Amino acid sequence: MTKITGLTTITRISNLPRLSPHGRLVIAQLENTRLQPGQVLEAIQHWERFVRDPAHRLYDPRYTGCGIWECCPPMLEVQAILHIVVRNLPRRDSCRLQADLDRINECWRWRPPYA
Repeated sequence: MTKITGLTTITRISNLPRLSPHGRLVIAQLENTRLQPGQVLEAIQHWERFVRDPAHRLYDPRYTGCGIWECCPPMLEVQAILHIVVRNLPRRDSCRLQADLDRINECWRWRPPYA
């Protein structure tokens, strides 16, 4: 999201908790060059919503949806964005973000209650 006020341009970047200042700078650079402003945080939110949805196993990657990111985000693109971010962050921040994503992905792996 970009807001122009007078002579300055204010761009909202994703502010992920637990990241170092250098990690936040890397995300800001990614969102200003390869991605859209705020897209990293949106991708994480879309992925978490998708994984926690009970019908997530019904996802068909051939279905492109309506084409509006806010309504029907393409999950392959969301995964690609998360992959780009994890690969470009500094090692410590990458491990922290990957741990957060692994915690989200635990909802995907169903385990029987007796296991």
